[in-house]
Amino acid sequence: MSEASAKFYFGNLAADVARCISALELEHRDRFKDSLGRAYDTLEHLRGYPEAHEEGLLMIQGLIHAREQNNLKGFKEHLYNLVPPFPVA
Repeated sequence: MSEASAKFYFGNLAADVARCISALELEHRDRFKDSLGRAYDTLEHLRGYPEAHEEGLLMIQGLIHAREQNNLKGFKEHLYNLVPPFPVA
């Protein structure tokens, strides 16, 4: 996999996590499960890039932690600031 592909998959992973947040905010449990499954599937594409894979895993773990701590808003802001296509003004 090329570096460009890794960036592509990392961006997709961030989008998957963003969809998880949206589903949780709307209390759509099935959509959350589907999006989380896609996030883990996308994460697998990053196995060839250990740093990106680890960061992606931390992103998913952060989502789970934010959900457990009832802090999705804060996590969402950090996620959107982490990934350039999601800037928060």
